[in-house]
Amino acid sequence: FRLPFMRGVLRAPAEPLVAARAVPVDVAVQYLSGGAAANLDVELRSELRLRESFAFDDAPGLRGFAFARGAVQPGIRKGGFDVPCDGEECAPEAGSNATKIQTKPLRLDAAGTGRAEIDVDAAGRPRELAVELAWRDPAGALQTSSVRVPVWPASRVVGLQASGGWGKPEGIRSVAIVLDLAGKPVAGASVTVDAFEQRYYTHRRRLVGGF
Repeated sequence: FRLPFMRGVLRAPAEPLVAARAVPVDVAVQYLSGGAAANLDVELRSELRLRESFAFDDAPGLRGFAFARGAVQPGIRKGGFDVPCDGEECAPEAGSNATKIQTKPLRLDAAGTGRAEIDVDAAGRPRELAVELAWRDPAGALQTSSVRVPVWPASRVVGLQASGGWGKPEGIRSVAIVLDLAGKPVAGASVTVDAFEQRYYTHRRRLVGGF
């Protein structure tokens, strides 16, 4: 075990980022013994990921709602023994939700600080930007520091809750709710709900010696 020589800090904007095209990140590296890491070469790595859960998912009165799941993708999906995946378990097509890691080299100033802007695209669904700072200490060991930044496509989050379904004569009942980014309901918000029908078609193929 080796004690670190330096400490790195990443600072992102405190206010929520809505429809942002770039995220500014402030960087600072200092020696633990005191003094700034002047003119230090560092590297910023970033990845933009889809957010599947939110802090307000389990809040009282909100359980059972699905928030910000994105638009319905109409089309045909195949499943069965002759395809590598099965129906809804099929992975999305390449490039649709694929994430890539951006790498950006940066040289700090005389005060051991710097700033970088990371390009993002949060259209459609909320995402989370994971940023990691990497540098070499005087002993040559690689040190890292990281921060996560939520990026929102809009200042409102829509949730849907559906009940009913298979074999229910009353049909499907849908409830919509609109929240702000703090998870508080927005009174008087206007919502449009579109319903899509999903059908499953199956068939059997008779094989020699099979069934």
